[in-house]
Amino acid sequence: MGDGKRTPRDWLPFIAAASGVTLEALRAPLVSAEPPLPTLADFLPEGDPLSPLEGRSGRRIGMVTVDDLQQRVHGLRLADDVLAGGDLILQP
Repeated sequence: MGDGKRTPRDWLPFIAAASGVTLEALRAPLVSAEPPLPTLADFLPEGDPLSPLEGRSGRRIGMVTVDDLQQRVHGLRLADDVLAGGDLILQP
């Protein structure tokens, strides 16, 4: 161990003894007590919500397109209120 690096195998047993816990308890993977934070996908409608809406020629759109767009906007607004900072959609 002359390279100046400390590895867990060297000092982990001492921490276990000083803490009064087993070595296995320190080596066990951490389990989060809290549920994972929501992601953008949790707020958007099913399917591919970021795909372009179906294009149509003319001035009118159907109610299906309006409903789809309304669901996307609602999901993005919810996500913007809940998710902590940052951009919701990153452009490549």
